[in-house]
Amino acid sequence: MWERPMCADTVVSCQDLVPCEIDNKTCTEPSTVCVNNSQCSIPVCFPIDRASPQRCPPRTTKASVTSTDNYVLGWLNTSSIRFARYYHTASILSDGRVLIVGGFGSNGSLNSAELYDPSTELWLTTGTMSVARYMHTASLLADGKVLVVGGFGPMGYLNSAELYNPSTGIWTRTGNMYTARYYHATSILNNGKILVCGGFDASGYLVSAELYDPSSELWTNTGNMNIARSLHRACILTNGKVLVVGGSDTSGYLNSAELYDPSTGVWTKTGSMNFARHFHTASILTNGKVLVTGGFSSGGYLNSAELFDLSTGLWKITGSMSTARCYHTASILTNGRVLVAGGHNYSGYVNSVELYDLSTELWIKSDSMSNTRYSHTASILINGKVLVAAGYGDTGYLSSAELYV
Repeated sequence: MWERPMCADTVVSCQDLVPCEIDNKTCTEPSTVCVNNSQCSIPVCFPIDRASPQRCPPRTTKASVTSTDNYVLGWLNTSSIRFARYYHTASILSDGRVLIVGGFGSNGSLNSAELYDPSTELWLTTGTMSVARYMHTASLLADGKVLVVGGFGPMGYLNSAELYNPSTGIWTRTGNMYTARYYHATSILNNGKILVCGGFDASGYLVSAELYDPSSELWTNTGNMNIARSLHRACILTNGKVLVVGGSDTSGYLNSAELYDPSTGVWTKTGSMNFARHFHTASILTNGKVLVTGGFSSGGYLNSAELFDLSTGLWKITGSMSTARCYHTASILTNGRVLVAGGHNYSGYVNSVELYDLSTELWIKSDSMSNTRYSHTASILINGKVLVAAGYGDTGYLSSAELYV
């Protein structure tokens, strides 16, 4: 398997390429090399005479692929943000720009925000929040505004919320939650309301949940979860219910999962994962199943992955990653594969990248990022590229950003 960036002088249709051998590493087709092409659903044998690393732009400089003359496989560096940070959020705006908000940097918690424009590959500073915060959540509302909720700041645990208006670049205060919290989970319901659940505050792990109504800008309490938890993950399922999975509480790491029904406001328990974990990821796949990857548990860093089937309410173990990790990101690519990047494990900060294939339930190693990083963000751009930004790595707080293309 070719695991470095490779560029081609012409675009070749995936249908015209021969799949790699069953090991996903070798090719029997003459004069070809097995490559993990992000545009194809499987590893393919690419003609050597039409691609080589020498055709690629230098990795240390920004490179933009705007035509079919250069087709790039792998990572490219893009411009850096102004303020290095981690524990921030990233939201894709309606116009395709990416909004980076808050986080923690060398001078403490941040209230600054920055915008990335995919067409220019440049960052611009925008309005600052009224409250510096990190370990918060950010949600894109139906009207295009971004709701930032909770977190931790100079004054401690936060119950405040703010709205960002992309058309003006200005933040305004909105209704406060009933309960201050950080390391909570936030979900955008089909009715447009925002569900916030769990987290941690001065009293400990939280079982409570609240709903934000964008029309009134007010919060109302809804049903409590069955188990208090923080560092969990939440996903909107195809039936509109919310799946909350894993995390930790006073007893330790959790393998439990529960479902929130927006029509009743009630939580019900569902099947438990095979492995307890927190600092994991949870992703809705194109087939409607939920993929949970990595994390940390009593046994240490995890490389295991599990699938949740809504029709049965059960979890099943799927292929394991080659690298155990937590604090990583997981992104659904346009071809349905899941891109897992970075994180932290026993070896320290991670720059390795892996792809999960739904059809085989196996992982394929991909090109590594230029920088080790964890607690970064990963955003799927409207052009299909993945923007990874900031985080913390071997060199400390990061301002760098990279594109997976």
